[in-house]
Amino acid sequence: MKQTEYTAAEHQDIGELLPWFVNGRLSDADRQRVDSHLRLCEVCRDELAAQHRIYREMSADAGVEHMPMAGLNRLRLRIENLEDAGTARAAPEEASRSGAPAGSANYYTVTTAAAQPANTAIRAVFAPTVTLSELQELLDDAHLKIVSGPTEAGVYSLAMSASPSVDWSLRRLRGHETVRFAESVVPASATGQGQ
Repeated sequence: MKQTEYTAAEHQDIGELLPWFVNGRLSDADRQRVDSHLRLCEVCRDELAAQHRIYREMSADAGVEHMPMAGLNRLRLRIENLEDAGTARAAPEEASRSGAPAGSANYYTVTTAAAQPANTAIRAVFAPTVTLSELQELLDDAHLKIVSGPTEAGVYSLAMSASPSVDWSLRRLRGHETVRFAESVVPASATGQGQ
């Protein structure tokens, strides 16, 4: 094909249409105009390829780009609406009268206990501003992978992806500022294995 010379204004005009061409929102007339220009212009074909890469990145399913604030806000409201703070925990003298072991807390949860996947080792909550890439880096560092979640309250169930112990992974998680909560769901006798 013979390369046709275009003015800077023509390239700019076509260049401004390329994002719309990529996402399929051009009118038929403009699409045909861009098509005919692209057949003859290598510079604009290169720009079209760049626009396609940008579009793919922007439209990729990010999964959990930001943590679910709506669920955390509902949880916060439910906690604030508890009728009596005394129902959440008993005073030490009440615990001893009720026969509960000293130091144990009487409490109830504000979320529904869902069945955990069999390989769940840790439950964790992350900062609402953590991005998917930050979360993946943090999990890789702690040798963990997501097996379910987030729940309505923002809780993830995590499984081990490598051989370190659950305690080791917990320490790695708790060392990150984006981790708001992390607890083991593995029995205490099993958490120290593999250290």
